[in-house]
Amino acid sequence: MCHNPQILLRQFLQALEEFYDNDKLLIKYKVAERALTHKLAEYLQKKFHDYNVDCEYNKVGEGDPKRVMELISRMCQDGLCYGDCEQCRKNKCVIFPDIIVHHRGKDDNLLVMEAKTSWSNSGQGQDFKKLQALIDSGKYQYILGIAFRFDSTFTQTVETIKIFCDESEKCALYEVIRERLVRTDGHEIEDGNTTRKVQNTTRRGSFRFSMCGIDVGAEVTFVGDENKKAVVVDDRHVRFANGTISLSALAKQLLGSKHPVPGTLYFKYNGKILDDIRKEREVLN
Repeated sequence: MCHNPQILLRQFLQALEEFYDNDKLLIKYKVAERALTHKLAEYLQKKFHDYNVDCEYNKVGEGDPKRVMELISRMCQDGLCYGDCEQCRKNKCVIFPDIIVHHRGKDDNLLVMEAKTSWSNSGQGQDFKKLQALIDSGKYQYILGIAFRFDSTFTQTVETIKIFCDESEKCALYEVIRERLVRTDGHEIEDGNTTRKVQNTTRRGSFRFSMCGIDVGAEVTFVGDENKKAVVVDDRHVRFANGTISLSALAKQLLGSKHPVPGTLYFKYNGKILDDIRKEREVLN
């Protein structure tokens, strides 16, 4: 199996689409999260037939519980620990990822996933911390982490995806997601002063810098070239090369793309991709 994160993401998206094609009743009936992740895991197993696809697998190697102590410490501080803090101090706090793709008993981990449902009130803050810690940990070495919410349609679910991986890979991975959205139901992209529809519209509103706590005068950086920076001039536009332009139009220009692109996937603020900042703040709100 190729360890290229773009291929891994495409395999995940294919499995997710097959789930929505064949098991839509599970979504209609709003079944429990564990039932959904179990069924999705069956489709993932068909894509990763040389690997093991497991739900809530809590072991490492030949039987040690899966733990990331740095994560446990942060979760305790944030009030997100699984047990009480005394139990965490005793090193009894164990991680149960919703779905993983790996080789049991070997140091060969591909994907780790955390899911929620759109009809539950469960936050994703704990999932985000868990996935980031598992990606960062030299002990587990997952190539790709994916957080998402099961929603009414495949497109709506894809729109909730948040990627965890090496920072240098994120731009290309979000481009894979964008391509899939355009190919299916599409999404709304702001270009200049005009908001156009690519096939259908998304439920997410147009991006505003205030959504991310970014003030006028702040500087955002193009992910493809650290030397290309733009200055925020109002809630929807930036100044670049002595001109005022929307973020999406600027991203399209810098990429040399013939098609509209979501600017939030191609610009960073304080080292973080804008779309990631937006999703994190949406979860908090």
